Amino acid sequence: MMNFDLKEVLNTAAPTASLVFASWLFLQLLNMRFEGAMARYERAIDEYREGKADEKRKETLYELISLHGRRCVQMRRALHTGLLAAMLLVLSLVAATIHLAFGAPVPKVVTLVCSITGLSLIIAAAAMVMVENHLGRPTLRRQFEDIPELVDRRTEAQADKQGLSTTLAPSRPKS
Repeated sequence: MMNFDLKEVLNTAAPTASLVFASWLFLQLLNMRFEGAMARYERAIDEYREGKADEKRKETLYELISLHGRRCVQMRRALHTGLLAAMLLVLSLVAATIHLAFGAPVPKVVTLVCSITGLSLIIAAAAMVMVENHLGRPTLRRQFEDIPELVDRRTEAQADKQGLSTTLAPSRPKS
């Protein structure tokens, strides 16, 4: 019969289980961002395929398709990295439980390596989200380029020169 203290095993596993739970929540965020990027990518492709847009809109759509494609690739990488991180954190939880239950030294090392690697990969996935977020900045300006009455080019040029971001909403047309 195995000789271990179940309460000690559960008390030791609880913090790791919390990290695993948090990593799964983070995966949900990554998945939502990936799905959103894919939806925007597909909408832009569909609009381009319809062929009803004028030349300026087609040019804007082409740029948006390229941009959203890069964003999709970046979010897919972040999602895969986050998934690997979550799997490593689950593995560290299993290895820690085996170590406590049986006292084997190998699971202790596995727990350490998986925990550090899993947490590092979460940081890497978060950094990928930051890059994807940065990739999306030009989208805000490009969305309205083909509608001259919605863009105040002078304000946009000044903001770009000063390194300031413009608002999400387009400028109001002049009356």
